[in-house]
Amino acid sequence: MIRHLILLWVLCVSAVNSSFAVVNKSVMARANRELPSRTKYEINVEIKPEMRAYSGTEKVTFTNRQKKPTGYLLFFLYPNDHSLTKSDKKYLSISNVKVSHSFARVEEPGPFLKVFLGKELQPGQSVTVEFDFSATLPAQKGNKDLFSETMDELMRMLNPGSATQQDYGLFSSTKDIVNLGLWYAALSKYDAEGWDEEKYSGLGDVSYFDPSDFIVNIVAPSQYDVVTTGSVQKRIPDKDGKTMHNIEAVLSRDFEVELSARYEEKTRIANSTTIRSYYLPEHSESGVLASDAAVRAFEYYERIFGAYPYSELDIVEAPLFGGAGGVEFPGLVTISSLLYKYSSETAKGDPLKQLLASSGSFDQLLEFVVAHEVAHQWWNAVVGSNSKRHPFVDEAMANYSAILYFEHTYGREAALQQMAMQMKVNYQLHRMLGGPDRPVQLPAKEFKGALEYSAIVYGKGALYFDHLRDLMGDPSFFTTIKSYYDSFWFRIAAPDDFTKVAKRNAPGKQQQIDALYRRWMLETHGDEDIGPGTFDALLKTVMAGNPSIATDNADQLLQQLEEILNEK
Repeated sequence: MIRHLILLWVLCVSAVNSSFAVVNKSVMARANRELPSRTKYEINVEIKPEMRAYSGTEKVTFTNRQKKPTGYLLFFLYPNDHSLTKSDKKYLSISNVKVSHSFARVEEPGPFLKVFLGKELQPGQSVTVEFDFSATLPAQKGNKDLFSETMDELMRMLNPGSATQQDYGLFSSTKDIVNLGLWYAALSKYDAEGWDEEKYSGLGDVSYFDPSDFIVNIVAPSQYDVVTTGSVQKRIPDKDGKTMHNIEAVLSRDFEVELSARYEEKTRIANSTTIRSYYLPEHSESGVLASDAAVRAFEYYERIFGAYPYSELDIVEAPLFGGAGGVEFPGLVTISSLLYKYSSETAKGDPLKQLLASSGSFDQLLEFVVAHEVAHQWWNAVVGSNSKRHPFVDEAMANYSAILYFEHTYGREAALQQMAMQMKVNYQLHRMLGGPDRPVQLPAKEFKGALEYSAIVYGKGALYFDHLRDLMGDPSFFTTIKSYYDSFWFRIAAPDDFTKVAKRNAPGKQQQIDALYRRWMLETHGDEDIGPGTFDALLKTVMAGNPSIATDNADQLLQQLEEILNEK
């Protein structure tokens, strides 16, 4: 879910009835054939941005597709999860819970809602649960720039016990943008082991949900752009200055909402898909760059991975902090405002803003994050995984997909530079700070912090795919990607499923592929395969990844970092 940014600043210096197809007919036909009896959400919500509040009703129809019965449904209440908000406040309240129109017994153990059904729900049977909800949103404090955020992140790395915890801003509001991530009661996944009751660790993604169908009616002040998962079917204004947005989303593992009265929009069409970029007006240059990068990445990924299932894709500026560069949702990705530089005109008179406005490295960072998040439409929205237990399955693949995008767009040398800056630097910095090499194949909760998580999952995990590609050769490797995408279309991929598909496509190299998987995913050879965590080695990687940095400047920056480490 979350594209981490670690120390990269240092290295950058009228009733309207508009009926839209949510997915095309062939996608729907395949979904109905292969994924029948999907969970259905019906949500009616009124959002009051000025009050940082929302309330409404939710109805969920669930069909038991497992071979064993269940006596209850389990919902995640992520707004009440300290690991997400870094607050002990209960932001989301649930009331009047009914099962098949009768009031139900409920429990709220931590950030969960357990709804008892009264009798066992047998395999193949369905049940409908409905309830009222109301919530408030935390306010994000201040407007950081990337430099300040990076320095705060560095201090959190060096002093994890004393540092103030920083949430990602996933569920929050600023004066300009309302960021409604994980805002509703989300039905847990019911699999062969039972309900997923694993709490969020505070690192990475929470995604482990079934593809579901949503009908969501959102009432909000008419001056606000309401940007969501899915497609708007109707917009109906009323006499009180509000508009009702009727939205449908199918085959969606989640439902995201972003609101702003200040968004500007750039719309493009790519392969019959509408791609929109939403951004604040002072960030218009970056908003257009994000749009262009998203279209290029989208067109390339459709060609090498497979067809995109939805009719729309939104790239949305959002207030993300705590090291998060972007967050993915089905048909929508959010990109941190920290990565949107001020336009040249807006930057006049502010030296820091002027520096960002003229920085090509800063543009490259935004482009990489956009390419990474767009890739998540294939590796998360469609090919699902248990992100809490196996975070590398989608994150490492999305990060390597961004490398493939850079290689396709700018050449292999540019891709190697991105591998150095986006993957090797994080690993070597983590080692230089005293962090251990770890296996990639670990649950998110096993990682000790954002830098270790980024170094191992995003860095070491992504580099594995480049070595696998080198072992297999391009024809077999790219055939494997397409076959993997098709085989796990709206299913859950296990950690070794990509490797299994690779072995089928390279039958003469099965033992070598197994050995490579063990070395990179299960063992600890990072210093040999990536580079040691020494000052000189890190400087060498920085220079290889960004040759435009003068040697004396890079040396000075890293010397300052070393002085900070010596003071620790």
